[in-house]
Amino acid sequence: DIRPSPEDRLEFIDDLLHQVAAVLQTLDETQHHVAHKLGVFWAQTAKSLEQHRSNLIEFKANHDGELEDCVLEHDAERAGNEEKMESLHHEMNQVPQQTDLDEVLERTFEQLEVIGQSYRNFETNMMQL
Repeated sequence: DIRPSPEDRLEFIDDLLHQVAAVLQTLDETQHHVAHKLGVFWAQTAKSLEQHRSNLIEFKANHDGELEDCVLEHDAERAGNEEKMESLHHEMNQVPQQTDLDEVLERTFEQLEVIGQSYRNFETNMMQL
């Protein structure tokens, strides 16, 4: 008889079931390990994202403050320059002689150079921020 005996068949089935159980156990352990690693990865990613958001909010607050400070400083400087120009304009209207007018005009042109440099400095400062 070529057929295996019922005991051999049962033993073969028992061995096969043990091998399947071992493979399934390995798959289950591997799946658990991968799921754990993914959980750790996503937790680290969430932590990094939260840190990035916090840093971004801080950066924006600091940057906006620096921009505002730069604009306020320039506005104060601009107001002072406008006052000087008004004063020079008033002086021009009060000058009795042409030679005195040339002196006031020279100071006016110097003040215009100061104003021009002020705007260039403001632009440079804004670009650096």
